[in-house]
Amino acid sequence: MKFNYLRMACFTGLIATAAMVTMATSWANDVNRLQKSSVSITGERALDAKLEAALHDKSPVLLARSALVLDQASGRALFEKNSKDVLSIASITKLMSAIVIVESGADLSEMITLGEEKRFAGKSLRSRLRKDTELSRYDLLRLALMSSENKAISTLAKNHPGGLERFVETMNAKAKELGMRDSHFLEPTGILSGNISTASDVAILISAAEKFPLIRELSTEEAYTLETQKSSLHYSNTNRLIHDPSWDIVVQKTGTTTKAGKCVAFQAIIAGRDVIVVLLNGKSKQSRVKDASKLRQWMEHDLVMSALN
Repeated sequence: MKFNYLRMACFTGLIATAAMVTMATSWANDVNRLQKSSVSITGERALDAKLEAALHDKSPVLLARSALVLDQASGRALFEKNSKDVLSIASITKLMSAIVIVESGADLSEMITLGEEKRFAGKSLRSRLRKDTELSRYDLLRLALMSSENKAISTLAKNHPGGLERFVETMNAKAKELGMRDSHFLEPTGILSGNISTASDVAILISAAEKFPLIRELSTEEAYTLETQKSSLHYSNTNRLIHDPSWDIVVQKTGTTTKAGKCVAFQAIIAGRDVIVVLLNGKSKQSRVKDASKLRQWMEHDLVMSALN
């Protein structure tokens, strides 16, 4: 009997010891997790401070009235200049038009006969495309995105199910869906100054356009020779950066009107990172290129990129 009591006491002691060990282990794990969490938070704060210092180190001075550089991986604005100003965006409009066309599921191989239209929305179309020329939807979209051909995109819009009015309604509905709160479109080409947006909203548009392989392909094509029934027409990309092999641009669109100035928006890979660059209301084609080059050089600076990596 004494032996049984002794054995029971030893067994009870073992259980108590095991419980104490378990509690101690659990406590140690909790402390370890808290320490790791603290290190993580401290590291994030250190990264933010480092990045903040980097972004203010020799920030470029741009001629464009409004500008935005967005790091896509983090969603962080690396550079901003009047990015919320509502401005005319000219032919950057055509990116929204392209999204509407591609999402409509229209047959891109279908041939469309061009009309005599020389003016659109009260403005000259300045087109080399002639009346009765037959082109596929694909070629019309190509010319619109690559060479900013106004008659091409207006023809596509007019041949959209429901016509031009329905097309523009869809453009604005898509803008709302994407969260482009400060944007509005009056027509599909961008020749009217009432086609407005902000650099922040245009960045959203670029991000949306980038998801369509066809828009990426056509907007970054360097040149194309169109063979028509009567002649051969050579078209070049309106974005000079596309012709520069040192740039790695994924999707892009330029825009130019008297009101909008010189605009450009694009997604590019710079120093191994996906970034969106928007420049609105630039002074000239040369300054548009120079502003973009300044931003790239600034982003490639070791201090900025090391803070992001």
